[in-house]
Amino acid sequence: MNKKPFILLLFIFFAVNTYAQQGIDLSQPYMSSQFLSPASVGNGNYEQRIQSNLKSQFLDGNNLYRTLVSGWDSRFKNVDPEQKNYFGIGAQVISDQAMAGLLNSNYITLDFAYHLFLDANLKNELSLGLGVTYGQTYLDRSKLRFGEGFNIDGTYTDGNYDYLNSIKSFPQDFYFNTGLLFTRHTENMFLQGALLPLFYQSPKH
Repeated sequence: MNKKPFILLLFIFFAVNTYAQQGIDLSQPYMSSQFLSPASVGNGNYEQRIQSNLKSQFLDGNNLYRTLVSGWDSRFKNVDPEQKNYFGIGAQVISDQAMAGLLNSNYITLDFAYHLFLDANLKNELSLGLGVTYGQTYLDRSKLRFGEGFNIDGTYTDGNYDYLNSIKSFPQDFYFNTGLLFTRHTENMFLQGALLPLFYQSPKH
C-alpha cells in the first residue's frame, strides 16, 4: 500500500490550526491556481507553469489598493514509468498594498501536492495539497494621519504620537494552507471541485 497520500493527509490534519482570516480577494483568481489551492501545483499537461495576477482598485483617481500574485509550479517525474501518481511542487509570491502603500503585506509560499489517479484510464484525479507561508508586513508611519493632528482649517500639525512607537516595524509570522482538489477530465467533460481552507492574514503589529 502506498503510504505517501496518508502521510500528506496527516500533515494537512495538523496544519489546520487557529489562523483564520482570508483578507485577499482576486477578481480573476483562475489566473493564479496556487492562490485557489495548494493542491493544484503540478496538475495539467505541462512540465512547468508560470502565472501572474495584478489587481488595482482606484478611488477618485487614486490607486489605493494593489495586489500582485506570481507563481511557479512543476512536477516530479516518476522513476518508474508505470507509476502514474506523482508529486507537484510550487512557489508563490503575494504583495498586497493597502491605502496607497501605507500598509504593505508580503507572502512567500511553498506548496506541495500529491496527485492520485482513481481509475486506470486516468480520468479521475484526487490531489492533496499542503502549503507553508511566510508573511511579513510593513507599516509606513509617515503616512498615518489622525483627526486630532489637523487644525480647524484642515492643515496638518504633524503632531508627535508617542503610541506609534509601540507598533512593530516589521511583524512577521508563518501560516499553513491546505487543499483537496478533485478533477474529472474526459473527452467530453472537465469538472473540478475543491475543499480549501486558506489562511492568509496580515501579521499582527
